Amino acid sequence: MTNRAEKRKPFQYPLALNEPEEHRILPEWGWWTLNTRSNKNSRLDQRPFRRDQLEFVLKNINPDIDSYMSQAFFRGPNRRALNVQWITHAYVDLDTYNCPSLLGLTSDQIVNAIFLHCDDHNIPLPSYIVHSGRGLYLKWAWTSPLPQQAAGRATAVNKALVAQFAEFGADPKAVDVSRILRIIGTVNTKSGTRAEVVWACESNGVVRSYNFDDFADEILPFTLEELRTAKKERAEIRVLSQERKRRQAAEEAKSEISKGLQWDDYNWKRLMDIRTLAERRYPEGVPAGLRDTFGHFGACQLALTMPSGNLWNEVRAWTQIIIPDGNWLDQEFRGYCSSIFDRARRSAKGERVTFKGRTYDPIYTYGTDRMIEDLRIEPDEMRDMLVLFDRSEKNRKRRKGDSREDRKSKRLELGRQALWLQRDGLTQDQIAEDFGVSKGYVNKAIQEARKASKS
Repeated sequence: MTNRAEKRKPFQYPLALNEPEEHRILPEWGWWTLNTRSNKNSRLDQRPFRRDQLEFVLKNINPDIDSYMSQAFFRGPNRRALNVQWITHAYVDLDTYNCPSLLGLTSDQIVNAIFLHCDDHNIPLPSYIVHSGRGLYLKWAWTSPLPQQAAGRATAVNKALVAQFAEFGADPKAVDVSRILRIIGTVNTKSGTRAEVVWACESNGVVRSYNFDDFADEILPFTLEELRTAKKERAEIRVLSQERKRRQAAEEAKSEISKGLQWDDYNWKRLMDIRTLAERRYPEGVPAGLRDTFGHFGACQLALTMPSGNLWNEVRAWTQIIIPDGNWLDQEFRGYCSSIFDRARRSAKGERVTFKGRTYDPIYTYGTDRMIEDLRIEPDEMRDMLVLFDRSEKNRKRRKGDSREDRKSKRLELGRQALWLQRDGLTQDQIAEDFGVSKGYVNKAIQEARKASKS
């Protein structure tokens, strides 16, 4: 399906002539921020600019002070993840100077080591590599800017890349879509060296860009969609069983996830659904009786997707979205937030809690049915939701998208995979949970697969 970003036909917009070009496809509109520090002891000064001001601003900044820019574009002059509108690339910030094994190597030698690492681990080469003055930025440009709805999966991709480049000093905090990085051509005052592009993956003068969905499928863990559409060997199918065990320890809401959605993506889509409800139902702001509910659920989803250090500012931005005419943070909601922030910090440290013999992330999580009930989501509203809908709506969406023969073919393929998983020791309940379908559907699929194998 063509997304909104593709319909806008974004184009490559050259930066200023005296600036080495960042080889990424930019959107036609949006806001970005310039962040500068005039001296080592001063705070960062942030100024927002429109997309059409980009060339002029970058051409006229002072190259002799620490200068950064937002990596994404926003719907307004506010650099919060909640306001992100377009995402142009993935990135990893390598603090190579913190890696003893890399000390004494030149930038070229480290870049060559990165090439070998990519080759050994089947990681697509970066579109271009930037020397930040001390470390390196690896950047993978998308063929088309991603819309807001993809922010969760984009964050998951950044996290996966950080894990892949951990031995090069990848910064685990530099994964959020509101991240700022140094501007090419400006000085890093800690080293006195200017940021510059040191390598680009180009052919015939064109720098390589990647289709986001294809790239994500390659970088992120094994997906259920791949299991449904391809014949996998038994060893590969065991990956699904291992993934099921990992998700079982993650949170209670796992049973609503289908098609291999990553948790960051799923939780972000939940947040977007809550926002859609608030903006469509209450254009003047969520009424007093429901503010705690919308505020708490939104803050919980932010805690599940945002770095804990950014959480307070993102929650404040969230309250301004659902209550646009006032700065609402009443005593009860402050109490909720205090607990949420504490749990987010504990989660960031790797802490887990045990309940009824099972281990969970300490951040509050809620099942879809609970959220639908508390948010009072009606059937007609569910049709516009990304993930907050009940089983009836889920079945309606499935029927709408597939013909009868398509549904039969998919059911047969699921049945074949289920037979393998049963031999691996999984029950029908567990298989149904993994595929996001009912136990009855799995039972029928298995029967059809057995019948087909005998014919």
